[in-house]
Amino acid sequence: MEPIIELSKREKEIIMLVSKATCRKDIAKNLNISLHTVDAHLRHLRLKTNTHSIPELIIWAINNQITK
Repeated sequence: MEPIIELSKREKEIIMLVSKATCRKDIAKNLNISLHTVDAHLRHLRLKTNTHSIPELIIWAINNQITK
């Protein structure tokens, strides 16, 4: 059984937007954060979920019912 991974509200928002094919620049604008912060969130998400790419992160999110 895989360990439970806790995601913050912001991390879930980022995953939801990425899974809808929203570009990083638009994510930053929508969430009123810098592009650098979006990139940091994505790096941390990939580390937390042991994924190596955005498509792999999206698949992880779907498999773990993060996205709908």
